[in-house]
Amino acid sequence: MIEIELNVKFSAILDAAKRTIPKTINENFCYVGSGKAGIGLVLSYLAEKGSLEDKMNPIIVPPWMGTWVYSSMLPFCYPVFESKNAKVAWCYHQYGFPQDMDRFMNIAHDRKLKVIEDCAHTIESYYKGKQLGSFGDFSIYSYSKFHFCFTLGGVSSANVDFMNFVNRSIKSAPFKLRMFHTLSKLMDSMTANSNKASFSMTEMSYAGYYRQPAPTKIGMKMWINNKDVEIEKRRENYLTVLHETEGLGLCSDLEVDGIVPYVVPLNIESDKIKSTIEQLKNAGIKALVRKFDVNRCLFDHNYQPRVIVPIHSGVNGNIMDRLISTLKEVHK
Repeated sequence: MIEIELNVKFSAILDAAKRTIPKTINENFCYVGSGKAGIGLVLSYLAEKGSLEDKMNPIIVPPWMGTWVYSSMLPFCYPVFESKNAKVAWCYHQYGFPQDMDRFMNIAHDRKLKVIEDCAHTIESYYKGKQLGSFGDFSIYSYSKFHFCFTLGGVSSANVDFMNFVNRSIKSAPFKLRMFHTLSKLMDSMTANSNKASFSMTEMSYAGYYRQPAPTKIGMKMWINNKDVEIEKRRENYLTVLHETEGLGLCSDLEVDGIVPYVVPLNIESDKIKSTIEQLKNAGIKALVRKFDVNRCLFDHNYQPRVIVPIHSGVNGNIMDRLISTLKEVHK
């Protein structure tokens, strides 16, 4: 069964261990322990600077994010869907598709909101030619969703004081917690949550992700070694889905250019959603029903059901043929 996310390969771990980490030349970016560690770093910095005075201060967030994302915010602030008293807004580029950034940033500017761009679902997507992650005050990334690299995330900001804060936090990070997260992620990926002990470790590990900002060298090596291939394959698979289903209307509200998605949210007629998922399962492809913001705006969202399908580098030509032929068969 082809899962939504790419499965771990031990050969990739061994290959990465032999490599060196190239030096970064981007002073506005830093790898961190996970995407949730990025959340903890940004929010703890805002708390330190007074933008979030206490953990009951509201932060405007969208619905339908992962529960552990909201949980990672709670030690620093209170996530709400709307508040006139909020000083911070969460810009969620869902599945790698950009928010309406002109509209978003105009509203945020008028309301004097600090903007945190959630790029956990995007590694190289653009809005009107400008890369996502370069609009807000802070940006957060999560790379282990795209290719197995244990737990690895990133943060970026033009705020030099914040980047210095990140570097200090990484240097003082607890080593034992880092190792626990690494081992629990490996066990979880090997067992695909079928093992109760693995699932329990994953639950415990998630609860502390925001407290562990230091990345592992092996995780960085794995991501850096595979990043370009993963980006190119996802772009190729995405364009294949768009072109091959053009006459079916499944992707009519999705951009063609400048997108490297986490998954593709297909607009399936409500009476065909169940049969589509069942037929894809029979073809060996996992698909899920999720809510997707068709308005692409935190302040005026409109979440509609979509069937999400995988397009990662594990989806080769044969699998893509099965995916496309199944979609065409169900919607002929």
